[in-house]
Amino acid sequence: MIILTWRQGSWLMIMTNLFQQRWRRANKTTSKYFKRLFNDHFLVFLVIGFGGVVLGYRDLLTAPQYAMIWHAPWLVWLVAGWLTLGLRFGSLVTYFKPADALFLMGRDREIATNYLSRALALSFGYASLWQAAAFGSILPILWRMQQMTWARLLVLGSFVLIYKWGLLMLERQRLLLAQHRRQLSENLVQSLIVRGLVPMVGIVLVGFLPQRLLIGVGCLMLVVLVALTRYAHLSSKNAQTIAMNWPAAIAQAARHEQRVFQFYATFSEVPNQIKTIKRRRYLDGLMKRLTKQRDVMYRLYLIRLARDTESLPLVLRLTAIGMVLIAALNQAPLWLYPVIAAAVSYLISFQLLPNYFDTQRKLWTRLMPVTSHNRQRAYLTLMGQVLGVVGIGLVLSGLTQGWLPAAVVLFGVLGMRVFLMQVYLPKQLKK
Repeated sequence: MIILTWRQGSWLMIMTNLFQQRWRRANKTTSKYFKRLFNDHFLVFLVIGFGGVVLGYRDLLTAPQYAMIWHAPWLVWLVAGWLTLGLRFGSLVTYFKPADALFLMGRDREIATNYLSRALALSFGYASLWQAAAFGSILPILWRMQQMTWARLLVLGSFVLIYKWGLLMLERQRLLLAQHRRQLSENLVQSLIVRGLVPMVGIVLVGFLPQRLLIGVGCLMLVVLVALTRYAHLSSKNAQTIAMNWPAAIAQAARHEQRVFQFYATFSEVPNQIKTIKRRRYLDGLMKRLTKQRDVMYRLYLIRLARDTESLPLVLRLTAIGMVLIAALNQAPLWLYPVIAAAVSYLISFQLLPNYFDTQRKLWTRLMPVTSHNRQRAYLTLMGQVLGVVGIGLVLSGLTQGWLPAAVVLFGVLGMRVFLMQVYLPKQLKK
């Protein structure tokens, strides 16, 4: 009995050290890529963007024409949709590897009681940061809403955190196989109900509840939290009937790691990153017209941009952010409009540069009888078209503020376009 107890304690310590080792390794990787993200260029754009958001927020909260919004019934549903969207962020982090199914075979009990417990606690910590960011970003709007008090805000925040804790426990439960329990699975309908409809309705109910019922609702959520915490704790006795669902666990960890690396790949080059493509049939007609009487390299770069699952969404996101910032700045200084437009154009050209270098590293691309000058010229042609479309969108957004803001936005777009096409991009492509 003493030997068995010692061996069990030894394996628990091994599981603890294994999780901590993988956590430190992941933090080291995150620190490396974040140092690349928060460079001088991004910090300048971040400061400008933050200033634009603050100014737009101030105009929204103080402008008299928006006074009726704070008493509109639909605003509660809009807030509920935003907080429900925040629940999508912060999934279960396990750091499982494919080899674990072999090397950790027979240690399901220790993994369930120790390793996954630490993973669940860490995941809830990360998820709480995401929920705090989503909650804090609309806190001024919540405070301006009708009947919104500190007690209601506290109950609303507690509901969001408790529901996120339950979602993480549901994710953990899908990684386990237990006797006399049906294996949990999730289809699209169940996902929409559990992750969308139920939390949104719950948030709306908290927003409309009478003040006298808030204390009772708060006590009820405390009981639910205690019940979920007890359910999350796996005792040694209960763990004897539990086994790891290794295919589901490894697949879940791989999906999480892929999402993280995809985020890193938006601002840095990730080695051995799997590139995925998706044919967008609605762009086929446009691509056929654009590639008519064009050389093969232009067609290659255009297909790469249109079908890559990261490049085109990245361009659309940056463009949308720039358009929203420009449209939201009602009383901003005039110089801020061209600065935002120029910063968006620069970031898009900077983020798309890895597409060119990644294409050049392909062996079959180097074997094509096309000179380096023609390759660079084809890429510059495509970038000129992309910057032109982005510039049109930014100018149209500037028209919502008047002709003068639209004119200075056009000036910023054209000035940055000349710099990028004549100086920056040719220099970067020759490296």
